[in-house]
Amino acid sequence: MGQVHRILTRPTYIGRHEFNKRSKTKELKPLSEVISVAVPSIIDQETFDAVQAYLKSRHPSITPAPVTSGPTLLTGICFCAACGGAMTLRTGKGSRYRYYTCSTKARQGETGLQGPVDPDGEAG
Repeated sequence: MGQVHRILTRPTYIGRHEFNKRSKTKELKPLSEVISVAVPSIIDQETFDAVQAYLKSRHPSITPAPVTSGPTLLTGICFCAACGGAMTLRTGKGSRYRYYTCSTKARQGETGLQGPVDPDGEAG
């Protein structure tokens, strides 16, 4: 995955190869010491910029990774249509049946399900 990321972020493919970026101790050098050389481009600037924007939008500090190791399959992607709250897994008949229900309703009862709140502060 690291190699693919390096390919997607390397400016060499848009016609600008950079030398002298790191010191012997592998630390990044200041931009004033980096040497850029023009090379034939393989892709256009717009495509490169679109890929950079996409990668930035998927960065873990902006978009957290989905929960994939938990027992609840739809964690983080299934929300209540009435209030927008998270759905939680419930069981019935001695844990024979599993179903999803609104966590707001489970905590607050029917009074918690007043629908999403609009910007004016009224329930919708």
